[in-house]
Amino acid sequence: MGNGTAVAVRANATQMSLPSATDTVKMIGITSAGTYYMLNRSGTLYALGANGARQIGDFTTTQRLVWVNCKKPSGGNFTDVQWISPGEHERSYPNINVFTFVGRLYCWGDDNGNMMGRGGVTAADPLTPPSSDSTDIITFVETGGHTTAITKIDSARYCYVGHKITGSMGDGTNASAFVNNYDCINTPTVSICGSQKPKAGPDQVKCGGSAATISGTNTPDGNWAPQAGNPVGATLSSTVLGVATVTFTNTAVGTFFFIYTDGLSDTMSITVTAKSNAGADQIGVCGGNLITLTGTSPATGTWTAQSGNPVGATLGSSSGGIANASFTNTSAGTYRFIYTASACPDTMNVTVTSKPSAGADQINQCGGKVQP
Repeated sequence: MGNGTAVAVRANATQMSLPSATDTVKMIGITSAGTYYMLNRSGTLYALGANGARQIGDFTTTQRLVWVNCKKPSGGNFTDVQWISPGEHERSYPNINVFTFVGRLYCWGDDNGNMMGRGGVTAADPLTPPSSDSTDIITFVETGGHTTAITKIDSARYCYVGHKITGSMGDGTNASAFVNNYDCINTPTVSICGSQKPKAGPDQVKCGGSAATISGTNTPDGNWAPQAGNPVGATLSSTVLGVATVTFTNTAVGTFFFIYTDGLSDTMSITVTAKSNAGADQIGVCGGNLITLTGTSPATGTWTAQSGNPVGATLGSSSGGIANASFTNTSAGTYRFIYTASACPDTMNVTVTSKPSAGADQINQCGGKVQP
């Protein structure tokens, strides 16, 4: 009951005591030996009841009539458990598998038939099984009847350990045998929901004043968020089916990080170079005039005429980001001049109207005559 009362047979359902008044139940489980488990929503795991195979996980074999904390190999309490799977399918060998918020697998109790991958010991304290690498990220575990199956992030196969018989492992064999270490190779390839880590995609390089499309894959239901501490100058749109748009101001510069999250997370970066500034477009320039082009951000760039400009313009040399452009009287159209002070140039448009012709000056005419 969790309140210290003795073991008894009860004919009707009876409410149990929680470990504390503030606990909210997330998961419960029981083994055939009469061991109860309760995981609260914050990730703390408790157990009570029989403990002959060390299935309580408190590093003793003492029967517990009140809830106690299950403990990690380090001695601290389990306070970061994501999922539990007690041995509910095997009447003789009480045990449990759990994994934490970061996907670390732990197991304890009776390992008969090597069903947890712990070498077949009959009373094992909490530990990560040797064949589950400490870098593995576990997304699901199920303790079966004399066997355990797990799924790992970014794996198209599940892993199997313990007794295999009548095709239970899915490896195409029916013979009875014992798998002593997790086998993640000979199980079938299947589509495992939730086993794929979200991917943020490749890093990008952009210019200020541009936009970048960022696409998360593997899990299309994820969301994008900017990383705290990013430089100023970026605006992130909402996420639709894993895709979002980042818009940068002309002056944005630096490395921006964006995080794609769907349970787990992945991060990509966009390195932005500030856009050169060619200044405002010049409109209404008359043919026959000379204009000054002034570039900034920084003022060390050079000016070039864009290929395909109309005829009639002459661009002078650049100095300190400044150059002159002169137009013939008959120049007309839109001329584009490119200012390059970084890897991200900027373009100025100059709209020119041809100068009307009044004809040649007339000299030495006599008064009293009408000139044609």
